[in-house]
Formats: sequence, C-alpha cells, structure tokens
Amino acid sequence: MATPRVEPQYPIRTVSSDRKWQTLWTIFFVVLLAASIIFAHGLGIAFGLMGLAAIGVARFWNRASLQKVTYERTFPQERVFFGDEIFMDLVVSNRKPVPLAWLSMDDQLPEGVMPHGASLNRNIQSGIDSLSHSTAMAWYERIRWRYRIDVVGRGEYRIGPVRMESGDPLAFSEVV
Repeated sequence: MATPRVEPQYPIRTVSSDRKWQTLWTIFFVVLLAASIIFAHGLGIAFGLMGLAAIGVARFWNRASLQKVTYERTFPQERVFFGDEIFMDLVVSNRKPVPLAWLSMDDQLPEGVMPHGASLNRNIQSGIDSLSHSTAMAWYERIRWRYRIDVVGRGEYRIGPVRMESGDPLAFSEVV
C-alpha cells in the first residue's frame, strides 16, 4: 500500500534561532554601509554590501527551502502479521532549482515497529520513537532509504507524521 506523499502545507513557519541577532547584524551592516558611503571608505562599502547580500540570500533561501520538497513512505503490502518482516521505503524529493544545504526529518514510529539499521530517538512518555534522517540535497535530487521492519507486537500501528526542518546555509534561521 502506498502512503500518500507528504508535502508541507503553506504558509511554512520560519523559526529563528535568535531573531535579535539577525536584526542586530542587519542594523550593523546598514550602519557600516551608510558610514562608509559618508566617509568614502571603499573597503567598508564592499563589506557592508556583502553582509547585506548574505542576509538577503539567506532570507530567500529560507523561504524557498521546503517548497516543492516531498516525503513519501511506501509499504509493499497493507497488512502484516505478528513476527513478519516488511520493507518500508522512504523517498525525499527536492523538485526545485534551489539546493538544500541541510534537511532534517523525524518520522514517528510506534513501539511495536522496529526498523533494522536505523537511528531511533525514543520519547519515553509517549512510547513513540522517531526515525531520524539528516542530509543535504542538490536541486532536483531524489534520495531513497529502505528499511527492513520487524513487527514485534500485535495491533494497529499509525506511522507518522513526519517533521521536516531546513534552512539557509549560514544558519540565520530555519524553516519547520
């Protein structure tokens, strides 16, 4: 059974690790540029322009980072029995001309589902594990992971949702 592809719903929430620092850097480069223009200092003008350009590129990259990124989770069959093994395919596609400097994904798995060769983060209170992936992606790239899963408990299991995070290469802020 194929699970429908997961695409972020818009508007995407931008999370700044420290918004105050972004504002201070922007003010710094504007003041540096203005002072360098007033005093005709060529190196200061160049440095101010480069700083403002870096901030502008980072903001553009942030807005475009999770657009047209899809996450698909597929299984070869809809039902399995206790003790069976099944394969789960995870496919992430970047369908735009903007590369991703970093992409982090956490897919929630219940306790009765155990993938082989995966790094799991366990939430002890809820009993839900997170299957974590981190990668960088080129433009129009597609990455696939395949996991063999042992079904170690009886019951009906809900897999997901996935949480994706990305951002600009300078780490000014991130998009969730």
